[in-house]
Amino acid sequence: MPPTIFHRRGAGHGATAARSTASRALGLAARFGVGLAATFAVAGCDDAPQATTQPTWADVEPILRGNCTSCHGATASLTGAAQGGMAYRLDFYDMTASACGEAAGVLGAQPLAHSWAALIGSDVTSPGSGWRPRMPPAPASSLPDWERDTLVRWAAEADPAKGEPRRDNRRPDIQLVAATAVADKRLDFTAIISDADGEAVVGVIKIGDVALPTDHAGAFSGGLDTSTWAAGLYPISAVLCDGWDDVTYQLGNLQVAHASASQK
Repeated sequence: MPPTIFHRRGAGHGATAARSTASRALGLAARFGVGLAATFAVAGCDDAPQATTQPTWADVEPILRGNCTSCHGATASLTGAAQGGMAYRLDFYDMTASACGEAAGVLGAQPLAHSWAALIGSDVTSPGSGWRPRMPPAPASSLPDWERDTLVRWAAEADPAKGEPRRDNRRPDIQLVAATAVADKRLDFTAIISDADGEAVVGVIKIGDVALPTDHAGAFSGGLDTSTWAAGLYPISAVLCDGWDDVTYQLGNLQVAHASASQK
């Protein structure tokens, strides 16, 4: 029997679409977040990139993603400890309910790039002539001037700006694949979350009343014990957020039907 793919129907995302609060249930998770989508000003006849004069998060995020978030991303608690041992996570500007809806609860009050802005600025600045900046650490190369200057200018502001997303910003996507759409004792599934722009994603899964949060994009497999669930239909939905706005996907329904004793 071929696998069942729970197809997605999206609600709203970004400034151009109204958020559907009525349909915002909880969401789903993961696919390996990759890719680089950087936007920068190009000037001069030699086409050398120039630092943005008044950078916002849309300018800063691709630089951090390309140089920092492999350590200071979703694995920051293991690979990106900062002073005092606190996780130094830089893949989101911040995480608020106004931007991310129910997905914001996945990271709770964890400090993100806006909170770490001053440390970012100092870490990419040389402490003196002949000294390399603390970040990125050797053997990685130091940042190009335009990337360093963009980060330093952004971090130097009293309240480093988030600004608006790029006009071509695309919403995260999701696919949920299960062996069957009808479960008796157990539902095994694979969830895939991706972002075409390579941005970080958080989300929450809801299958019936069971919520399964994820703090990163990627692909993962999971299972639910449905042996004690009442027979019937259970809605499946997903809320995802790339840090700019949330999107809700209605993924269909799981049917729970228990075999009778004579059928076992």
